[in-house]
Amino acid sequence: MNMKLKLRGRDKADLSPAQTGLVLNARSTFAVREAYRSTRTNLAFLPRKEGSECQTLVLTSSHAGEGKSLNSMNLAVSLAENNSRVILIDCDMRKPTVHKLADCPNEPGLSEYLAGVVKALHREKLPSAPTVDLVPAGHVPPNPTELLASPAMERLLEALSHSYDYILLDSPPVNVVTDALVLSEWVNGYVLVVRADRTDRGEISEALTRLELVNAHVFGFLLNGFDPKSTGGYGKYGKYGRYGRYGRYGRYGYGKYGYGKYGYGYGQPPAPPQALPKQDGADHVD
Repeated sequence: MNMKLKLRGRDKADLSPAQTGLVLNARSTFAVREAYRSTRTNLAFLPRKEGSECQTLVLTSSHAGEGKSLNSMNLAVSLAENNSRVILIDCDMRKPTVHKLADCPNEPGLSEYLAGVVKALHREKLPSAPTVDLVPAGHVPPNPTELLASPAMERLLEALSHSYDYILLDSPPVNVVTDALVLSEWVNGYVLVVRADRTDRGEISEALTRLELVNAHVFGFLLNGFDPKSTGGYGKYGKYGRYGRYGRYGRYGYGKYGYGKYGYGYGQPPAPPQALPKQDGADHVD
């Protein structure tokens, strides 16, 4: 007999991740909240650019479906709970995800701002953490890499650094597209999300090689989907071998949620992107 889980008269499949409890909130378990607190503490001791109090971080992964976007969201929530001013920007303009996690509109977003379609940066609020500002990815552009590498993106990050303690950039997987790599010159560093029983050492090695080629500072790994009750542990990674120098940010035990369903699906042919109107680069940040 097939049954569907009902929540207040609605199918669970019809609810957003924010509504089903995947996004960190007051009802999240102690273990989950404590894992993010541990990560938050580690982030507090990371180096910042000289003369800046803002920490600008890129969260990326080797491939899709490793839980990067959801962990970016939950880390933003945890940082805000510590009275930090946080903004999360969805830099994946190919397969936007942050707006789905937050259950908010995707447009106007980052692509419209960088292309000069809108003059003011549009920000959303997360209902479970109203002190977190969210910038959705916006309309799918034909040139996401070029927009992220543009002077408008550099000016945006510089302007935001005066208003926030943390800028988190949720970017596409580095082994799939180059979007995350072009940000290396303007950020403090990268956190690589890896998923237990999915990400292998070869994929990690390839991702680190790509990041090292652009002189990116890799601050560490964020291990996602680890089940501490499983037998055999995480030994197949050999404590990451040579990757140990990059550190690690904690274990989240989120495997039961199956975050892979929020993956990018880059292997599927994307819909043809529609060109955005070409205007002067955006300069205004409210």
